[in-house]
Amino acid sequence: MVTRVKQHYCIPYENSQKEKSLFYVDFVVRMKNGKVFLFDTKTENSDSEAPNKHNALIEYMKDKDLLGGVIVEKNDVWYYSRFPITTTEDVTGWDAFFPDKQ
Repeated sequence: MVTRVKQHYCIPYENSQKEKSLFYVDFVVRMKNGKVFLFDTKTENSDSEAPNKHNALIEYMKDKDLLGGVIVEKNDVWYYSRFPITTTEDVTGWDAFFPDKQ
């Protein structure tokens, strides 16, 4: 039996106007092997703040046993970067997320 509990998970970040802000990750995913991913779904260039949000999330996860970031779908595959980004347009070097292989 799976119990689902809806909770909010927010990450502080500095927006492009250098103001402190918060964003809420879309998904907290715990895999059967125990790995936990934090994902914020985006489409190409859908959010000008996506790189700032992603980079804050990467910094937040740095010393924790967490993976994830902004995740973008291209050609039916979801990609996320383990490193800081400057755009969501180019996913070259990003990791493909295949839940059944994690």
